[in-house]
Amino acid sequence: MGDLNLLTQLSTCFVLFCDWRIGTHQFSLHTLCFRFLLQLEVINISEYLTTQTPLPPFLPYPRFLLELDLSQTAKMTYALLLDRATLSQKNLWTDERGFVFVIFTICSLAEQLGRSTVSVSSALKELDAAGLIERRRTRFSSPNHIFIKIPNVE
Repeated sequence: MGDLNLLTQLSTCFVLFCDWRIGTHQFSLHTLCFRFLLQLEVINISEYLTTQTPLPPFLPYPRFLLELDLSQTAKMTYALLLDRATLSQKNLWTDERGFVFVIFTICSLAEQLGRSTVSVSSALKELDAAGLIERRRTRFSSPNHIFIKIPNVE
């Protein structure tokens, strides 16, 4: 019944498209409906954390990244690569030296981060210059192997 009531309210909002003037403020009905939808979205996804609440999937974000002079895209790229490295560890993806590597194309990284491929390429260059990753070419037309480095933090 609640869903039907919500559907009726939403259809009314979108069918009626007029302006209201209340005092000195002018509101269009579509703006009011948009605000209503935003409030519904927040109500549906917000749940207080309890001792029994399962945590959603999350990325490890090392504290040392907070102190580094890197762009936010570079920091999030590192966190995503570090997360992917745990999968590589489980699959035993190592080179001849025993170092774990990650295979992550720039397009896939860009999609995961919601950034452009140019931004991700810049972030990878930043991480490489900071000494946090090493990229090694593989076969022609294959993605690079990315080695994640962990700094000594004391």
